[in-house]
Amino acid sequence: MSVVDRIEALAVPERPALSVTTAWRSQGWPTRFKLVAVLSDAVCALAISAAVGHYVSGAGLLAAVLGTLTFVGVVAATGGYSVRHVMPVGRTYRAIVLGGVTMVAIAMAVTFFGLAPVPPLPVLLGAFGVAAASALLRTAQRIVLASHRVRKSNRSRVLLVAPADRAEGILSEVQGARRDVEFVGACVPGHAAGDVLAGGVEILGEPRDARAVIERSAADVVLVAPGSMAPEEFRQFQWAVENADAELVVVPEVHEVLSNRIDVQTVGGTPTMTLLPPSSTQRVVKQVMDRTLGLVLLLIFSPVILGAMATVKLTSSGPALFRQIRIGRDGAPFTMLKLRTMVTDAEQLRVGLLGVNDGAGPLFKMTSDPRITPVGRVLRRFSIDELPQLWNVVRGDMSLVGPRPPLPSEVATYDVMAVHRLHVKPGLTGLWQVSGRSDLTWDESIKLDLRYVDNWSVGYDLQILWRTARAVLGARGAY
Repeated sequence: MSVVDRIEALAVPERPALSVTTAWRSQGWPTRFKLVAVLSDAVCALAISAAVGHYVSGAGLLAAVLGTLTFVGVVAATGGYSVRHVMPVGRTYRAIVLGGVTMVAIAMAVTFFGLAPVPPLPVLLGAFGVAAASALLRTAQRIVLASHRVRKSNRSRVLLVAPADRAEGILSEVQGARRDVEFVGACVPGHAAGDVLAGGVEILGEPRDARAVIERSAADVVLVAPGSMAPEEFRQFQWAVENADAELVVVPEVHEVLSNRIDVQTVGGTPTMTLLPPSSTQRVVKQVMDRTLGLVLLLIFSPVILGAMATVKLTSSGPALFRQIRIGRDGAPFTMLKLRTMVTDAEQLRVGLLGVNDGAGPLFKMTSDPRITPVGRVLRRFSIDELPQLWNVVRGDMSLVGPRPPLPSEVATYDVMAVHRLHVKPGLTGLWQVSGRSDLTWDESIKLDLRYVDNWSVGYDLQILWRTARAVLGARGAY
């Protein structure tokens, strides 16, 4: 055997043949996810395009091939099959929509140039069917992947690179928000390997050890915080991460800003980030949506409100409605309506209960408040007591979505950060409602309110309204 033959034999050792099942399982979840997505899209496009082509002209096979190539090609070209560990889900669905639109555009072009008569309605229905089926199957994929991640499998493995003063805060933030990631280690400048951070994550080295650490930890994502290294060091670090075939994610200096407010551009060779304020159109649409949808909901729930008022009146002495002064936008006071859920002398009894206050800061709350009536407990559990506030929404005192409406006594204790929550109207629901309700501490409540104030949009409002319905039906965190 020659020297070359010996080298090749050493470099490519003979391996036993793998079965199809073993080969499939040997692939990482991103590869499997991508293959399933491509195959499911191809099957959808093939079947529906063939049916439409056969119905329109009898050329089912030709239509199936062209439709499949068009749809899968456009989705692939627009990033619909890119499996990144940190990527907005909406990008995938945008690619699917573009694939459907391109199918319609090609059919229109065929008709326009007289190549073949193509009726528009079957084509529109077919393209919509392909896109809808693809989106549903992709959603099913994500649900299955999420169920695996709950069982701690197929999670993205993350290596954190951050200064010591920021590492533990980032760990806490990401671990609290994302269940689909697993921190496999950290690189902290000036810290030796072997130390353990507060989140139970071990320090594996310094940034200069990145490539070796990535290979040793099998990290999929490298999360880098500002201040970890100098700019020139970062360029070399970036090359090392790319050579290790990992995904590099940089944490910006700004905090509590959602993607809808960010516009990233490159000026020369320097990336810049513009924080976009809500447009005047968004403000008008929000006001119109609040009052219109608020009135519709008030009419829909009026039988429930009237029935609850009658029940409150019949089961305890005092008025059915509870009126209280709250602080609205820019500090303007208004009278907020609620169904009465406590005894009439609740404010006098409150003084004697201050010692068992479960709240933090100015909030007063008790898990088992003795002032709440039996009927009031049921009303609170399902947030029925809040429904009269729909009248405040229709009047313009409140919004459907916004920060929790504060008491004057609470506002009197606000610091500079907390005052910022008064820059928008208080809401019937908000992030505090869908993130724990009464289970939240004062600091958590303020943090969520400020996040909403800084990032509100009509789309964000609709998302919170949907999550509110799920939280209310589950009666989570209400007492």
